[in-house]
Amino acid sequence: MTNIKEAGDNIYEMTLKASDIRLDIMNKKRELQETVLYKEIQELEAMERDCSALAKVYEDNVKQQMQDAGLKSMEFTHQKVTLKKSGGSVVVEEESDIPKEYIKEKVMTSVDKTALKKWLLAWEAIPWASISYSYSLIITPK
Repeated sequence: MTNIKEAGDNIYEMTLKASDIRLDIMNKKRELQETVLYKEIQELEAMERDCSALAKVYEDNVKQQMQDAGLKSMEFTHQKVTLKKSGGSVVVEEESDIPKEYIKEKVMTSVDKTALKKWLLAWEAIPWASISYSYSLIITPK
């Protein structure tokens, strides 16, 4: 049997060792949680990307169907969807055919699309330019 001094020293040493082991256990648990949480976060982020991509597909589908049907808005279970037409942008088919009054000069020449758009809106269609419209889908919760 050990003497009392050795036993007292052993208590201290074993207490320190137990404390170190407890810290090791806590660190391993933290590492495990971080690993598990990291994997969960990655899975959730992937699910979010998939859901967002699918929502975009549905949005594009609804937008196209509304355009095809000539609908400006629709009510759904959880939201109202409104199709908003853009102000239109000029599409220049052949820049060299555009009359000089619709060309504004800079360091380089370019088409004055603002003036050309005003003219196109006021007059008939021409072969060298047209107005292109785009649509955006506005989704508002009910």
